Amino acid sequence: MASRLAVHAFEVLHSHGNFELLRPWLTPQVLRALNERRRLCRNRLSDTRPRIRLVSTRSCSPAPDVMEVAVVVAVGDRNHAAAARMEFHRGKWRMSALELV
Repeated sequence: MASRLAVHAFEVLHSHGNFELLRPWLTPQVLRALNERRRLCRNRLSDTRPRIRLVSTRSCSPAPDVMEVAVVVAVGDRNHAAAARMEFHRGKWRMSALELV
């Protein structure tokens, strides 16, 4: 799930994805940071929308209610990295950290 959310975050940044679909899965801090980055990226986007796909995923669980993932995402012909932390809180998994490179 975390790797799919990371891919969708790249889709949002490249005007493919719906930002609102991420809302239930991200903490307010991660939502604000992603929304700000999306706002900044809008000025640099071209009219063509690159193909975005998951290349690889690595995950670990440093604690029973925590999952950390590192993913490589292809955006067009360039690869990008993402790191995310998911935490289980009140019966639900939420992304509490997301770094997109």
